[in-house]
Amino acid sequence: MKQAHYSTTLTSRLKQVIDTNHGTFRGLVRTGLAQLEFLLGRLKKHTHPNGLLVDRLVFVCLGNINRSAFAEQVARSLSANTCSIGLSTTTGAPAFDKAIETAPLFGLDLSHHRATNLKDYAFRP
Repeated sequence: MKQAHYSTTLTSRLKQVIDTNHGTFRGLVRTGLAQLEFLLGRLKKHTHPNGLLVDRLVFVCLGNINRSAFAEQVARSLSANTCSIGLSTTTGAPAFDKAIETAPLFGLDLSHHRATNLKDYAFRP
């Protein structure tokens, strides 16, 4: 009986860690695959670009209301030419409330951020 309780507790804790850090088990697998690509060097051209050839940094995430919006503001604060987009979002949606509340702790302001969906993004060479 004690072994079954330990197993259930361990499974429950593992699920909680996966949900907190990756959203779902699928998110965990995607993270693992991305890490493998990085370790194999397949992302080197994207992680070590030639700064002299970079005109603009484009931050991409799913909703463009949290991670990419925050990253865009961090890069802007460092004088980079940036924009951010979402793969599945509604153009014009504001940043996530928690992101807006957290941004000032880093000297940033996300109150004016509005999401841009990939289909509304203006590509450049």
